[in-house]
Amino acid sequence: MKILIVSQYYYPDPFSVALVAEHLVNTGNDVTVLTGLPNYGYYKIIPGYEHKMFEVLNGVKVHRVKVVPRKGTKISIIRNYLSFWHNAKKYVKKLDNDFDVVYSISLSPVISIAPAIKYAKKHKIKHVLHCLDLWPESVVVTGMVKNNSLMYKLLLKWSKKLYKSTDKILVSSPSFKDYLKNVIGYNVENCEYVPQLTNEYKVPSKEEIVEYDKTYLNLVYCGNIGRLQLINELINAIDLARKEIKIRIYIIGLGLLKDYLLSEIKNRSLEDNIIYLGAIQSKKAVKYFQSADALYLGLSDSGVVGKTIPNKLTFYMSQKRPIIAAINGDGREVLKNANGSVVCDCNSDSIKEAFAKFVNLTKKEREEFAANNYKYYKNNFENKIIMEKIEEILKKLAK
Repeated sequence: MKILIVSQYYYPDPFSVALVAEHLVNTGNDVTVLTGLPNYGYYKIIPGYEHKMFEVLNGVKVHRVKVVPRKGTKISIIRNYLSFWHNAKKYVKKLDNDFDVVYSISLSPVISIAPAIKYAKKHKIKHVLHCLDLWPESVVVTGMVKNNSLMYKLLLKWSKKLYKSTDKILVSSPSFKDYLKNVIGYNVENCEYVPQLTNEYKVPSKEEIVEYDKTYLNLVYCGNIGRLQLINELINAIDLARKEIKIRIYIIGLGLLKDYLLSEIKNRSLEDNIIYLGAIQSKKAVKYFQSADALYLGLSDSGVVGKTIPNKLTFYMSQKRPIIAAINGDGREVLKNANGSVVCDCNSDSIKEAFAKFVNLTKKEREEFAANNYKYYKNNFENKIIMEKIEEILKKLAK
C-alpha cells in the first residue's frame, strides 16, 4: 500500500504516530507523513528543525509545514492549531495523487484532520481517522469554551462536519462511541475500538536510575500540568497527607498550571513534598520511574473526556510500576481489571486516602501490583498488537 498519514505532531514531538508509520514501512508499505515543524513542549521550533521541511526518517518520508509554536498561552495554542490547519491544507495540493488510503490521527484539535479529508475527497480514496481526543468536548472540559456558548456551537458544527467526512473512525476509548453517536450524530457502525500506542523506551541502566530517600513514599507524575490532570486536587492531597505520612511527589512536565503549581509549593511551604523537575523528554524521564514507589495519575471525571483511557495510563503500565490513580470511566475499569493500582475518586480527600492506603501495602503486594500492570499491558496494549490491527484495517479500505 501507498499510505498518506496526516498528523500535526510527529517525531521528534513526543507522540507515538511515528511507531505506526515505521511499522507500516517495515511491513513493506510506502509511507508519507504530512506534519508540522516540531515544537510541542519546547515553546519554540526545536533547534535544527526551523527550516527542515523534508526528511526521510527510518524509511518514512516526512513533509513538514510551518506552524506557530505553542508557548503555553491560549492565544499561542490557537494560532498553533490554525497555522497547521491552514498550511497543511495548502500543502496537500502538492502531494502525488497515487496514495491508496489516508490515515489521520486526531489529538487536539479535530481541525488538524481537515487536510486528510481534503486529499481523500479530491482523489476519491478512503480516510481512516484514529480519534484520540474528542471535539469540542475537550475545550469545554478545559474551560477554554463554555458549553452552549456561541463559540461552542460554532465548534460543534465544525466538528460534526469533519467527523462525518471520514470513512471510518478508530476510537481510543470505548466510551468515545457514545459521544460520536449522541452528540456528533456519527454512524458508529463505522467505529472500531483501537487503543492508542504507547512510546516504549529502553529500560535505563542501574547507573542511570534515580534513587530516592526511602524514608519517604516517593511518587512520580509525568505529563501535562493542567486542570484535566487534577493538579489542584493533587496539591491539596499532598498538603493533607504530609501531616500523617512522609511523602514526596516528583513532577515532570509543562502546562497552563505550571506557574500555579510553583506558587502553591512556595505559598504552602511544600518544597520538601512536591519536587518540580521541569520538562524532560519521556525517554529520559523513565529513569525517574524505576525506583519510585508508585506512579501517580489524575484525570478529571467531568464530561466525556474524563471517561477515557489516557495514554499516560498505558505508558505507566508499560513501566512495570504500581499506580495510584484518581480516575473514572474506561480508565478506571482498565486499572481494576489489571489489579495493579490503588484507584480513588477525583477529589483531594480521596487522593489523600489513596496515598495512605498505598503506604500500608507490603513490599510483596507492591511487587505484585507492578507485575500485574505489566502483564495486562502486554496482553492488551502492546504496540505490536495495535499496529497490526491498524494495518489490517487500512488494507481492507485501501483502493
